[in-house]
Amino acid sequence: ADIEALPFESATFDAATCRLGLMFLPHPSTGLAEMRRVLRPGRRAVSVVFSRPERNPCVTTLMRVACTQVGVAPPDPARPGGLLSLGAPGVLARLYREAGFSDVHELGVSAPFRMPSARHYVDFVRDGAAPVVAILSRLSEERRAAAYEEIEKELEVFRTVEGWEGPNELLIVWGTV
Repeated sequence: ADIEALPFESATFDAATCRLGLMFLPHPSTGLAEMRRVLRPGRRAVSVVFSRPERNPCVTTLMRVACTQVGVAPPDPARPGGLLSLGAPGVLARLYREAGFSDVHELGVSAPFRMPSARHYVDFVRDGAAPVVAILSRLSEERRAAAYEEIEKELEVFRTVEGWEGPNELLIVWGTV
């Protein structure tokens, strides 16, 4: 359902969750207000977003290389609607409070990407990282393949003895109606 206009009656749910989606909203407070509206009193909402850029070097590498290949400046990480827009400490928790949630908590969690190789991570990105795929879609097929190769090459720094482990940190924020 569209989180900014949930098609449900007020006070009908025991829980509401949003995993890696709120950060894409131009106005995440609207989505939070809708989550709060559909929750019964005393119930909770929880959201997961990427934390700040320096804790997510895989994401920042993807965006930097994609933007460089297309010839545009990487977006400001704090710009609403972006992958890292809600990642600064306290930002999402503040939005929860402003939406009327109480007992708001925030927890940073290390959640590294573990894959056999950087190539596997790049294939994962091709299949599901819409912002990067959208940026690179502006390129010819040949240039797009070269961009993915450059991304893979840069991400090789995260190769380990067991395979590949790309650092990643998520923020989990929850509050009560």
